[in-house]
Amino acid sequence: MKSFSNPRPERLLVSVSLFLAVIASGCYSREQIESYAVPKEKEADPPAVASAEPREAEPPETGAPTHRMLAAILPAGDRAWFFKLVGPLAAVDRRAEEVHKFFTSIRLGDDGRPTWELPAEDWQEEQGGGMRAATIWIPADGERLELSVIPAAGSVLSNINRWRGQMKLPDAHQDQLAEFTREIKAGDATITVVDLRGHFDAGAAMMPPFARGAQGQAPQLPPGHPPINGERDGDR
Repeated sequence: MKSFSNPRPERLLVSVSLFLAVIASGCYSREQIESYAVPKEKEADPPAVASAEPREAEPPETGAPTHRMLAAILPAGDRAWFFKLVGPLAAVDRRAEEVHKFFTSIRLGDDGRPTWELPAEDWQEEQGGGMRAATIWIPADGERLELSVIPAAGSVLSNINRWRGQMKLPDAHQDQLAEFTREIKAGDATITVVDLRGHFDAGAAMMPPFARGAQGQAPQLPPGHPPINGERDGDR
């Protein structure tokens, strides 16, 4: 009779281990875990809030002045006569002494009309138009400076500030007038002479309260002037 011997323990252990490995690989497959990064959602910027602070007004133009204005104001009852010249700084500087001499020659007649004397032979005078009583031309640097004569209403300060606006200068207060004005005698009247330096802008402050003559007629002219016909552009 053939006999069977017991298997060795180490062989039995190896067989059991292989069996368990086969079962584990077939029935208990491990799930694979995948990881990935999720981009964080960017926070939206907060809405802009309009500033409650008021915007500052544009400052007057700065830098070296390019123009000069010489003007004179002669009171005449409920209105005044305005003599104004403006032009390039260097050109006005060359004729400034003559312009001041012209201002000192102005006189107010009993009829409320001014008279004057031209200080140089190359000055030319012509009739005005509309609200302008006269225009005086002064040669300078190959061109002509224009001096206008206009009757107008309004206070001295309001008209000076209108001119300062044309020169791109800030408004002045009453106590500042001595910085750029002086007074001269014209017979029994007193003339205020204005001297401004800035950057001329003909389109600024161009609506002065002009005064007409009686019953809406054009103002009377100095002796020797022909009648006024039509209205001259640019008086304002």
